[in-house]
Amino acid sequence: MAEPEGRVLPIYLVADVSASMQDHFPTLHSGLQTLREKMEESPAAAAAVRFSMILFGSRVETLMRIADFNEISSVPSFQNLGGTNYTIAFQELARQIPLDVDLLKAENYRVLRPAVFFLTDGYPNEGGDWTRARDQLMSPANKRRPNIMAFGVGEADAATVSAVASRPQYAFISMAGADMGGALSEFMAALQRSVVSSGVNVSAGGGLIVADPKGFTRIEAEEID
Repeated sequence: MAEPEGRVLPIYLVADVSASMQDHFPTLHSGLQTLREKMEESPAAAAAVRFSMILFGSRVETLMRIADFNEISSVPSFQNLGGTNYTIAFQELARQIPLDVDLLKAENYRVLRPAVFFLTDGYPNEGGDWTRARDQLMSPANKRRPNIMAFGVGEADAATVSAVASRPQYAFISMAGADMGGALSEFMAALQRSVVSSGVNVSAGGGLIVADPKGFTRIEAEEID
């Protein structure tokens, strides 16, 4: 059997692009462009991370399939997808993650537990009881369940954001009255630091690093079947 190509960490940006987010799409787009540039400057990080972007509103779109940053030539544009339906976002993750893990394993990589950065600016108002889809994704029986970091901005509800996150310390919400554009800029900066730092750490034998305004949280690396 051939030696493994190395260890890779799949990272998913799952972003709420409901109508209330539309004015801030340029901030998100610019932040992703900066992330791509930073990864170009860090070959070790780029080699250890695979990135995907899922957008959701009244419908869900996997706008960027899991890919090596070296294969991402441009960042797709965001679009208004209407309401806020968490159910379809979790269903898309449940569908996509096994396919992506199988793809990476077929390429002879050792795959770490996926990391999801979930961004929302409001309360889910479509799709019924979204917690069932979330719980199915995060069931202990699902060996490929991800770590979920949840970030709430704008009118997001703190209790809802906490219920999305896979661990209590992974729930972040912007301060009451915070400027929406500023909060999203801070989120994108934290995402950039997390992705680059995690990539460097994985390449050195470590695992996921989550950056937040208060510092970093380290999660022990965990291989999955």
